[in-house]
Amino acid sequence: RYEVCIFKPDRIGDFVLAVGAIRNLTDRFGEENCVLVISPLVRELADLEFPDCQKVEVNPFGNPFSIQSIFHFLRCRWHLGGMEFERLVCLRHQRVRMQNLLLYVIRAKRSFGLANHRDYELGIPWEFSFSNQDAYPSQCTQGTCLELEAHRIVLQRAMGIPLTPQETMPSFRRLEAKPEEYVLVSPFGSMPIRDYPENDLVSVLVDLFRSHSLP
Repeated sequence: RYEVCIFKPDRIGDFVLAVGAIRNLTDRFGEENCVLVISPLVRELADLEFPDCQKVEVNPFGNPFSIQSIFHFLRCRWHLGGMEFERLVCLRHQRVRMQNLLLYVIRAKRSFGLANHRDYELGIPWEFSFSNQDAYPSQCTQGTCLELEAHRIVLQRAMGIPLTPQETMPSFRRLEAKPEEYVLVSPFGSMPIRDYPENDLVSVLVDLFRSHSLP
């Protein structure tokens, strides 16, 4: 039995955006009382930032009807089916079909999340509905983004307290830059719309070099 199941099977960039939200939950309920449902891509980072959380790796991308996906779903069902939670908190707001199916496996008294924001996945027969569900936001506070605002909405419901945008901003507690290390910059996303804007990237790199003098 655990207090919270945090559902965030995602790639690295989206997981980093959720680090602040996840930390709010682990600080409130204790890491040992939380289970992180994540993709294998972020396991190393999750182990570093949340070492005392139990992790369940899922590979939710791809065709849900393939033989490999079916076997993977059954394995996850066996693993998650032995756990019970007070709360399911979903921080994945644009869910594909396999992710919807996996949500049904998680046994929780209450669930918190947003209506699916992935337009072309809407209307499928097994669309998961949360017991406490809100709509994806259409605007956000200056200095944040829609994804961070979405995390804040879910957290306020799950924790029952108001949160400022600053309280859900991503920050690292254990990941530190060391003098002998360097900065690795990866400006390109999985599609051009996800690429980091060139002018903003230059500004960030200049600030980083002035602050840390790392190559």
